[in-house]
Amino acid sequence: MGILTSAAKNKRDFTLQVPLLTASNEPIGWNNRITIMPRYTDSSTAHSKTFTAAGDYTDPSNHSVSGSGWSYDVKVDWNSSGSGWYNYTYDTNSGRRGSSSSPSNGTSLFDYGSFVSLYLDLGIGDGPHPGVGTNYCHMSVLYNQAGAYNALQYTASPTPNYTQARTFPDHSSGAQNIKLSGQHYGAHQYRQYFCLADVQSWGGAATSYLRFINHGGGASSKSKLTIAGGALLIHGMGGASSGADN
Repeated sequence: MGILTSAAKNKRDFTLQVPLLTASNEPIGWNNRITIMPRYTDSSTAHSKTFTAAGDYTDPSNHSVSGSGWSYDVKVDWNSSGSGWYNYTYDTNSGRRGSSSSPSNGTSLFDYGSFVSLYLDLGIGDGPHPGVGTNYCHMSVLYNQAGAYNALQYTASPTPNYTQARTFPDHSSGAQNIKLSGQHYGAHQYRQYFCLADVQSWGGAATSYLRFINHGGGASSKSKLTIAGGALLIHGMGGASSGADN
């Protein structure tokens, strides 16, 4: 049975995938992996680590250097304006929403809000079948916002508050330290998808990268983090306004 909106249009959901790129603007994949090393090799420090100072945000020597640094910026190749701006259409042909008398920059991406999911193909440590919790790391995901007072802090003043990390997809102390366990073997034959966000409200305005930080917990054989693929998904719901067929 079809579901109609109040505008008598077919209501349906859809998903757009945003490419995730390395620092060299190449798509991330099993043959183009990113390896993020543990910052701390003692579990007690990594277990309780949160953001308190400028030095917690970037590896000072090897930022975005796969296999060497403990921080890495994964580029997101998408329209990050968060707004239709000046992109108007002036007709209703083929599902477009404007008209000559009332042009529109509307899109069904924003009919019900902006929602995203993040799924990543991750390897943790080295070796297959290590047992639950044997290979693990403590990590966090931040996002930048161009035009804000501070790109990686949500501080509403020019002076940054380093405890207010701009964690993805929402700002919370728990998101500053996420524990993951898993496995990693060869070119990542034992692959698995980790869900780091599922249909979360997030506009992503002015965001151009996600910064991954590996707080660690053990030696690299147990706590290095390998990103072997993944997808950032934008979710929309169509049928809220005129312009769509049926």
